Amino acid sequence: MDICAYWKHVLTLVDTFGEKMYEHLTFVAKAALTLSYGMAAPERGFLVNNAFVTKDRRALSERSFVALRVVEEVSRFFGSCTNVPVTMDNGLLVRWSNCVILSTA
Repeated sequence: MDICAYWKHVLTLVDTFGEKMYEHLTFVAKAALTLSYGMAAPERGFLVNNAFVTKDRRALSERSFVALRVVEEVSRFFGSCTNVPVTMDNGLLVRWSNCVILSTA
């Protein structure tokens, strides 16, 4: 019997009064069965973060650290930072981000 068939059977059981025996267990079982058992993405993120935290970078602000991660991810996505396409939209985004940074500083 597979796990889905088992839980379907258990969750349809009724007592002598015809009421569901495990009414609240339905929610718990469904929640437990939807949990992810793989943690590859968060672990990869921690690994990359640990690679960035060197002796020189321990005093970086959170914003600087996030900026380094963004540059790393974009470089990894395009193969190199020199392969990132330069478009008008990119230039406008850079200008806008600089305005936001200067206004919050």
